[in-house]
Amino acid sequence: MREYSFKPALLAKEQVWTIKDGHLLKRGGENALKLAELTGATWGNFAYRGTQSEWLYLQGPDDVTKLACNMMEGPELASFRSLVAAIAHELETVNPQLPVKTGGGTAFQWSLFLIGLFGGLFGLFFVYAGVMGLVKRSEGFAILFGLLMAGSLLYMAWSFAPWRTGTTVTPSELLKLVS
Repeated sequence: MREYSFKPALLAKEQVWTIKDGHLLKRGGENALKLAELTGATWGNFAYRGTQSEWLYLQGPDDVTKLACNMMEGPELASFRSLVAAIAHELETVNPQLPVKTGGGTAFQWSLFLIGLFGGLFGLFFVYAGVMGLVKRSEGFAILFGLLMAGSLLYMAWSFAPWRTGTTVTPSELLKLVS
C-alpha cells in the first residue's frame, strides 16, 4: 500500500491519499470510495504561465470526490499524477469500462465558452467602432485589434461550446494520458 501526498495548491494543506483493496482513502477522511461503484469520471488539465492545473472528479453513487492539483512542475504535481495513474490502474481491474470524460467538465466548458463569447463580441465592438469612426485616432488599429480579438475569442467559444461532446476514454486510456 503506497501513500500519495501532495499540496493541491501553494497555500493549501497537504493531502494524503492511498488505494487499498479497491477503495480510495483520504487520510483523515470519513469514508472510503469504492472504485468499483463509480459511475463516471472527469479528467481535465491546462497550463497557464508555468502553472499546471489538473483535476480528476470521480462520480460515485452518492456524491463526487474531487482530486485537484494547481502547482508548477515539481514533486507535488508528480505525486498527484502518480495518484491519478494509480487510480486509473486500479480502475482497469475493478471498473474497466468506466467512462472518463476528458476536457475538464461542464462548468469548465461553460466558463471558457462564456469568456470566449463575450470577449469575441467585445472584439466585434472594436471593429464596429473603427468602421463607424467612433474612435478619435487609429481607426485601422481598432479594426485590426478587434478582428484579432474577435477571431481568437470566438474560436475559443466554439472550441469549448457546452453542446459539443467531449472525448470519453476508458481507464486504461486515461493511464496513457497521465503518463
